[in-house]
Amino acid sequence: DDGDQAVIVLAGGLANDGSLPPWVTRRVDAAADMHRNSKHNMKVVLCGGGTPHKPPPLTDTGHPILESVALGLDLAKRHPDVALEHVLRETASYDTIGNAYYSLVIHALPLRWKHVTVVTSEFHMPRSQAIFEQTWKLPIVAGSQHEERPSLTFHAVSDEGLMADDDYQARCEREMKSRDAFLENAKAWETLGDFSNWLHDTHRCYAVNRQDEYGMPTEATAKELKSY
Repeated sequence: DDGDQAVIVLAGGLANDGSLPPWVTRRVDAAADMHRNSKHNMKVVLCGGGTPHKPPPLTDTGHPILESVALGLDLAKRHPDVALEHVLRETASYDTIGNAYYSLVIHALPLRWKHVTVVTSEFHMPRSQAIFEQTWKLPIVAGSQHEERPSLTFHAVSDEGLMADDDYQARCEREMKSRDAFLENAKAWETLGDFSNWLHDTHRCYAVNRQDEYGMPTEATAKELKSY
């Protein structure tokens, strides 16, 4: 039943004018194709509030442009056959870890989806797949073998021709370091609650006890920032 399925489009930054960079429009195109192939039954989840790495672009009225809103505007403009009643937003996340957690607890679990495909770019996929697989398998009750979780598949869109070689290499190296750090942290989690506590107690984007760091420069280099 395609009504039990969804495709999740991961955020990937915004241009200064609030438009999507080309690596993100490719993600939107892939999700639209999957929706068509499902006979327009599959839900499409657009992820992202923003990023800690740079300020958000603003609308003419001074409101921040959320990444998921920019994704939705692009989808509606370029793929009008995808009915908006089939499209959902996830606006709480500010990084890939948040994409995984909030799409799970806001949409996938309450809607009891059985099959979910995660769409992102090739350079972003190794870390994204590790994060989704680790996060989505965690039970609410420790040791439970009977909690329903959707099956996960992953679709990577091509990076070809998108960035200068040195910028691309810098981003790929950052992705692998971040993936390894995440997997090291994941060794301590037995339940989804363990993960939630870690996320909201220690993560720069979500922990209240780190709110004084909001708006401060991150560790991302100038080359890496070109792909956010």
